[in-house]
Amino acid sequence: FWSLVVMFLMMLMCAIFLCQMLHEFVLDESANLGTRTWVNNMFGSGHKSLYTVFEMTFSGCWPNYARRIIEEVSPLYSMFYFFYVYIVVFVAT
Repeated sequence: FWSLVVMFLMMLMCAIFLCQMLHEFVLDESANLGTRTWVNNMFGSGHKSLYTVFEMTFSGCWPNYARRIIEEVSPLYSMFYFFYVYIVVFVAT
């Protein structure tokens, strides 16, 4: 039971982090509209971001989300995804 609580809290913290960090990109009108729309659909609010992080964790499709964020938003997100996948996906699950 407690391992699921810890897993949920880690996913919630990461979802809030991504939602807050990607908010500026969504508002940036100089960025590609298609990418901004996709980021808003996946990480635009707390529940959208939590659902996306849930999918990344348990469905194994984290490369689909990580690659697009890293390539089209900022390469610095590779550090976040490295630690997230290492700690949450490989260690905690």
